[in-house]
Amino acid sequence: MDCESTWSSGVAPFISKYQLQDQKPRSRQPKTRPLSTLLDLPSELHLQLISWLDFRDLQMLRATNSYFRNLPSDVEIARVRRDYVADLVRAEMEEVSRSATNPSSTSLTHDFNNVDTVPVSPQRLTCYSCLRHLPIHAFSSTQTTRRRGKGHADASKRFCASCALRLHKWEPGVTLSFSWGEAVFCRRCRQLKPLHDNAAEWARIFGLCESCRTLLGIPDWHQHGEGEGVRGVWYGAKELLDNTFVGRERSVAVRDREDLWEELREKIAELKLSERLEV
Repeated sequence: MDCESTWSSGVAPFISKYQLQDQKPRSRQPKTRPLSTLLDLPSELHLQLISWLDFRDLQMLRATNSYFRNLPSDVEIARVRRDYVADLVRAEMEEVSRSATNPSSTSLTHDFNNVDTVPVSPQRLTCYSCLRHLPIHAFSSTQTTRRRGKGHADASKRFCASCALRLHKWEPGVTLSFSWGEAVFCRRCRQLKPLHDNAAEWARIFGLCESCRTLLGIPDWHQHGEGEGVRGVWYGAKELLDNTFVGRERSVAVRDREDLWEELREKIAELKLSERLEV
């Protein structure tokens, strides 16, 4: 027996054995299936779930991602908001009714952010623009009295000062009363500025805050006295303001508005010279 035949007869069985072992199918590890999430549900179920949410919860859900932001239609969002506002108005009227029948008891109302009922201070009101429950000092007196008072017929039209500024609900130059005092929505800087006791008079005349009045060069009545010269400047400046901005304050562009104010400042300086007041 030669070497080649000996190697074939002795080694071949071992090779065949190991080849068969390699050809056996290896056991595979079972793949773990990912847990289902809210986004794995079909859109039909998402719409069903959304129909149970109030407006505030719906807005929070829409803020999570672009899918939920675009899922409900504009018509559906408007409907949910109307229902939410109606619930807020109903709760406000029920609170007023309970307070009227039993003034000594602590009034309770439903908190739409929580399931439980919580005591509500009579010094807080709902803004039906941003739908927040805010302290009474966040509202002007026009929004807290008469028909827009708590539980009254037009309560759903109430808006806070922040929403008034954001949504341009106030005419520039208007003076307003708050629980903390008076303020002017300055027709120049377009900011709500509180007024001191001696500043309310000229704020009603010019619709300007103290800083903007000083910047334009309009004299302070109390500093210069009540002479004819000061009165002439006041009435002349008032006429200049009205002729320049009446009916145009909302439509004038910001850049053009700055040019108009600079032109006004120069005209008021000329007016002061004509009335023999210091410029």
